[in-house]
Amino acid sequence: MGKIIELTQYKGRKAKPRRYIFRNKIKVGLSTLGFFTILIIFALSILYLTQANRTATYGYEIKE
Repeated sequence: MGKIIELTQYKGRKAKPRRYIFRNKIKVGLSTLGFFTILIIFALSILYLTQANRTATYGYEIKE
C-alpha cells in the first residue's frame, strides 16, 4: 500500500491548477529480506551474549 502525495500549483487566477501525484511503492526483494534476516539474527545474538555474560557474572559473584 503506497502513500499518495498530491501537490497543486496555481499560475494565476484564470489558469487551471496543475496537479502532481506521487505514489511511493516499497519494493521488497530477496536482498532486502536477506538483509533484515541477518540484522535480526545479529540483534538476537547480541541479546543472547549479554544475558549469558550477565548470568556467568552473577554465578561467579555467588561462588565468591
